[in-house]
Amino acid sequence: MYISCNLINSFLDTTEKINWEKAWDMFTITTAEVENIIYKGNQLNKVVVGRVVEVESSQAEYRTARVDIGSQILQTVTNYQNIAGNMLVAVALAGGSLTTISRVSETIINDMVSQCWICSEKDLGIGEENFKALELTGDYKQGQDLKEVVPLEDIIVEIDNKSLTNRPDLWGHYGIARELAAILGVKLIPLNDTAGFKVIDSLEPLNVTIEDRENCNRYCCVKISNISQQVTPIQLRILLFYCGMRPKSLIVDLTNFIMMELGQPLHAYDSSSISQITVQNSLDGCYKLKTLDNVWREIPANTILISSNTEILGLAGVIGSQSAEVTAATTDVIIESANFNSTTVRLTATKLGLRTDASSRFEKSLDPNMTMPALKRFIELLMSIDSGAQISSAIVDKYVNKTLTLKIVLPKGLLAKYIGTQLKDNIVKGILTPLGFTVLNNDDSYLVEVPTFRATKDISTAIDLVEEIARSYGYDNLVPDPLVNKLVLPPEASPRSELAYDLKLLLATKFNMSEVHTYLWYDTRFLNHLGLAKSDSLKIINTSKNENNFLRSELALSLLHCIKKNAIKRKTMGIFEIGSVIRKDSISSEYIDSKRLGLALVDEITAAQKTYMKMKNIIYSVCKTLCNVEVQFAHSVRKAEEWEQETGILDVITTSKIIGSISITNNWIADRVSSDAVCIIAELDMSALEKICSGQIRYQEPTRFPTVDLDFNFVVEQTTEYCQVKSYIDAYDNELIQTYQLHDVYQGASVGQNKKSLTFRFTIGARDRTLVNSEITGFCQGLIDYMAGKDINIRE
Repeated sequence: MYISCNLINSFLDTTEKINWEKAWDMFTITTAEVENIIYKGNQLNKVVVGRVVEVESSQAEYRTARVDIGSQILQTVTNYQNIAGNMLVAVALAGGSLTTISRVSETIINDMVSQCWICSEKDLGIGEENFKALELTGDYKQGQDLKEVVPLEDIIVEIDNKSLTNRPDLWGHYGIARELAAILGVKLIPLNDTAGFKVIDSLEPLNVTIEDRENCNRYCCVKISNISQQVTPIQLRILLFYCGMRPKSLIVDLTNFIMMELGQPLHAYDSSSISQITVQNSLDGCYKLKTLDNVWREIPANTILISSNTEILGLAGVIGSQSAEVTAATTDVIIESANFNSTTVRLTATKLGLRTDASSRFEKSLDPNMTMPALKRFIELLMSIDSGAQISSAIVDKYVNKTLTLKIVLPKGLLAKYIGTQLKDNIVKGILTPLGFTVLNNDDSYLVEVPTFRATKDISTAIDLVEEIARSYGYDNLVPDPLVNKLVLPPEASPRSELAYDLKLLLATKFNMSEVHTYLWYDTRFLNHLGLAKSDSLKIINTSKNENNFLRSELALSLLHCIKKNAIKRKTMGIFEIGSVIRKDSISSEYIDSKRLGLALVDEITAAQKTYMKMKNIIYSVCKTLCNVEVQFAHSVRKAEEWEQETGILDVITTSKIIGSISITNNWIADRVSSDAVCIIAELDMSALEKICSGQIRYQEPTRFPTVDLDFNFVVEQTTEYCQVKSYIDAYDNELIQTYQLHDVYQGASVGQNKKSLTFRFTIGARDRTLVNSEITGFCQGLIDYMAGKDINIRE
């Protein structure tokens, strides 16, 4: 938003020259951010008022004219076709400068001498017109410096709109002037909105009906006839252009100027076809409207409409209709000054993809009490410009939803608490009063009356007043006070929470698994879908519905429910959850809450074995990485659950204790969860993991001498389990063994029927020497003989 310092200055009652750069710096610190300061007109030099005394009648591209500048008559050559005798123009003399010409000089054009330059709007930087001369209308004398009679010099300030979102009162020059008056300590000139309007009270008012009373807060209008003036005075045109608006015609320019001056949008309708006005809501009706920008638009639902009989005149707060547009031929107008619901206007503008200067202001919650002063200000300006214009109706004022001043009690203790110091009463009153607040001082509080232009959106609580006082008092004036509160160190993380975090990090990063969170109870509909019943689980008896009332005793079914929800989009997935289950204690027969880690892998049914081995690898890696222990897997002897296959259940064993299990879902369960897929489920006891992770990890210094890796292929019966072979190796006492691990499992014709080959890789070495060949050979033969004694032979 662009602000003119000339217009601001007209509202300030001061004889002292204002240092605008300093003033805007203070405005940035206390109120809103000033993004840019632009100096206008300072590049114009030696531009005077001239009168055309003679002009060549030729219609050639360039014509010769003689211009009286008071002290002499100069000849100029120009291509402006609107030049005419006795016309007042702006003349740039030789040695002068314009926005389009850095230095004006006497020159020869078409063999004719041109001693000066007749200026267009663009030459002066006050408009975009560059193809005709600027005509001056008014009582000007030849030779006058144009800067002395026309406000060419100005300081234009660009303010960041986003910083004014909560300040609807600052969307006009008068509101900015009020703020600056308080900052600079000068008086604000009050608005005069009462003079000269008693004579119109006896006239008939316009027929106005407010149907949409929820969205129209106030509607004021008046009819003005016999308008003959179409040209806007140059002073207003310059202000509009400097502030980013394009001058059009007198009526439209005046509505834009009032909006720029007071922040209240106005709208002018050609009244020739308007017999009455209705403010209504579009509801869900389908309407189309050709708006002022010459675009046909579909009117959204819940749009506030201004209409006359069946004709739509405009979309309230956003844009008018082309059917009631004010043109050069318009002599009678209806001027509307209204206030509409901010949310409805914003939604309409958003749906249309059209934000206008009016909608930008209406959506900020404008003060309804500004509608009447704005309308009267328009009448005052129009009458001063076009003396023949006549007010032909009484002013209509339909105030539907009144906005009143707000009274807030501000405790002095609260103010002192938040700003860190006790301000004197005269300081508080001196801050709030210039901003429009009324302050009544009590013993321990202030009773503050908030003006309506601040009560619509910005100020509603005592804390808002504290902020208002603090920013105006100046944050630099507040003395920093060091914290006296005793610092409390955060509690140390428990081993359980650290283990849970490490588990989640490992599963998510290394194995690309996703964490899920499920409820503590079974989902009844999902159980029915699977054809399962969990009537032996703990039941909640005081639920309002007879469903989801059994607490889960394992995580598996919760994980399967998650798999079903995602199976439509993904056929392969890995998920995990650390959650509670309610299980019956085998000793006390009481139900206890225990934490479990649930893991689930889903893949195509053809990859069942690969997926099964992947689950074993995940569990092995978790225990090895986080607890530095190796786990074993053994066929379980427990009874299978309804959803499990009886074969394929493995116990997870470490330190001779079962800490969990791995199982495969039944085929019919898997099909109901994810068709043509295999689901591998594992569940570990978090308490058991915590215990084995709490053990001390001893550091063992690596040997300084080379080690040797040896692979042995042992042939065993197909039913022989890994843990049995491992127990034999563990019992083999040889000081050269440093580590060993299962490297591969092979089944095929070369190892014999009902046989399998287990490949173990041994790392051997000595801590005090490098092994020689005889030691390596001796180790190999000794291990082979030892395993042969256990009826386990080397693969040929």
